Amino acid sequence: MKCFFSLGANLLVNGQSKTVVRQLENNRFQLEDQTSHAIETHTQQQLHEWYAEGKLRFPISTEVEGLDPGLIPSAGRPLSAFPDKVQQQALRKKQYLDALQPFGPFISSPVILQERIHWIATQLGDAAPPSPATIYRWHKKCNQQGSDHRQLIDRFDLRGGRASRLHPDVKTILSTSIETVYLAKQRNSARAVFADMGNAIRLANAKRLPQEQLSRPSYATVCRALKALDRYLVDSNRYGKEYARAAYRTSGKGMVVAGILVRVEIDHTPLDLFVIDERTGLPLGRPTVTVATDYYSKMPIGFYLGFDGPSLEAVYACLRHAVLPKHYIRTEFPDIENEWPCYGVMDELVCDNGLEFHAKALERTAFELDFILAFCPKKQPYYKGSIERFLKTLNFQFAHAMPGTSFARWFHREDYDPLKDAVVNFDQLNYLLHRWIVDVYAHSPHRGIMTTPFKRWQEGMAEREPALPPEVERLDLAISYCCERTLTHAGIELNNLRYNSPVLLPIRHHLGKKVKVQVRYSKQDLTYIHVLDPVTQAAIPVPAVDQEYVHGLTLIQHNLIWKHLRRVMEEDRSKSSLLRAKAELRALVQEMSLSKSVRQRQKSAKIRSIGQDRQDWLDTPEPPKQKKATSPAPFTPAVSDAAELPELDSLVLPAARNTEARHGR
Repeated sequence: MKCFFSLGANLLVNGQSKTVVRQLENNRFQLEDQTSHAIETHTQQQLHEWYAEGKLRFPISTEVEGLDPGLIPSAGRPLSAFPDKVQQQALRKKQYLDALQPFGPFISSPVILQERIHWIATQLGDAAPPSPATIYRWHKKCNQQGSDHRQLIDRFDLRGGRASRLHPDVKTILSTSIETVYLAKQRNSARAVFADMGNAIRLANAKRLPQEQLSRPSYATVCRALKALDRYLVDSNRYGKEYARAAYRTSGKGMVVAGILVRVEIDHTPLDLFVIDERTGLPLGRPTVTVATDYYSKMPIGFYLGFDGPSLEAVYACLRHAVLPKHYIRTEFPDIENEWPCYGVMDELVCDNGLEFHAKALERTAFELDFILAFCPKKQPYYKGSIERFLKTLNFQFAHAMPGTSFARWFHREDYDPLKDAVVNFDQLNYLLHRWIVDVYAHSPHRGIMTTPFKRWQEGMAEREPALPPEVERLDLAISYCCERTLTHAGIELNNLRYNSPVLLPIRHHLGKKVKVQVRYSKQDLTYIHVLDPVTQAAIPVPAVDQEYVHGLTLIQHNLIWKHLRRVMEEDRSKSSLLRAKAELRALVQEMSLSKSVRQRQKSAKIRSIGQDRQDWLDTPEPPKQKKATSPAPFTPAVSDAAELPELDSLVLPAARNTEARHGR
């Protein structure tokens, strides 16, 4: 290597160019600043320290004249960056020069060099050794800059001219064609640029003298010009700035959270699997799964599987499943070997920009359960990459391994027909999904956390005990829908249904015959609602007057019944008409489940409310006829010091349905 501290050596110290002009005693050097011509004196030790700290470096001259410095490849280019043939030739040159060193000082005599070259070639097994003149040139070139063996590398890449040979006017026309044709949203091809440039040159030549005609560049020249464009600029103009920003983003370590439930991400995805109807044996379609995952442990803490699609109902069902402990696995799925220890209210829920996540009802739920609702920037799903990665794993490792899978893209199916091979019904899918999450995914090593999600969750549990709402009823109220209605002697009318109970009498006695009250209700269970007492804020369960009709009914089913009733029985809206319409709709839905159209069968699954923790409407038995509706005991979750209601023991009937029956478990 060259001694860069020799006289005349050029140095860069903190970006300033200096030259070694004098070497003094005691290993001291005088440097001249090439800008101000000031003389500085430094010790060799200080120069070495600057070099080790990266403050001093040695610029290497390429000795290539007439070239733009920005086009000259860096002289610090490693040998491995050159083609293999160039690397082998450079190593061969060095072998010959290294083998000559034991002979002493280099002797340029052709006779002596020829003898030594022959001996070295014999040792190396080289059948075509270089000539003495070639060895002399190698030695001279290598020692011109202080025994720098990098000079032995053949720089074929520096051959040829670097400046453009095109006429300046042709270069302008080519640049204009590229900008207007190629860098356009239409994403035109190189052929279109070549044709536009040719037409522009033809029009320009029509105004020029014969001796000043412009030559049309070849198609290869156009391709080279396009290839030399900045790729980010190309993609930004052809595909849009959002695409370019996403395609050229830089990913790092990601967000660091302190423990479990600090950050939970939620999202939907259609499951790449066709589910069959247990009643008919026909494919229902692809269900949608909504999953919430813990960012710290990568553990799924809750999910909902159904045909509701990306909806607020699916979000609410997933949140309820995520917050509650999952001890039901021991009784409902005894074949599952491990536990699912995840539960608790999260600190932050990260969503995308779907309409269901921007609902005001979800904002109210976040306030009542005391968690932050956060959203990713638009069109940047990688801000919640943990859930996106899990959903891909769910489809590729779980759904694609089962018969009836639709694969990620339809063209991946080839001759495979998922509708013919579908064999899994909804209940089986629910069981298999539980088993895959609890027994497979939770205990598989995750490269992002360098352990299994189950172990990481257990480590987080040792540091933090998950928090739960004081009562499960408060959780159900938080994930219910809210509206305002007028309380009268007839009770409360909501969704064309009437709710009334003697427990509402004290409110009217105290505040008047007609009172505005806040009502909480669930779209999945119309048998009762909660009325908030305006004074005490107590949540009072109030049953529907017509329990026989609302039994096992969801809001979507009820709305379809009324739609059918208005269409065929516009004048008759008695109770018997509603029950007849309900029976007719059940028959229509059953007919839809036998349709040849997968879309119709999937729509029937949504109407039947097929989903996790729900019973198929067609399998729901009709309730026995009751003479009088009953009312559950009032629940007071919001205010601990609520005023006591008057004695109503003689008015309130025993509860018709207990809390667990209302909420699924």
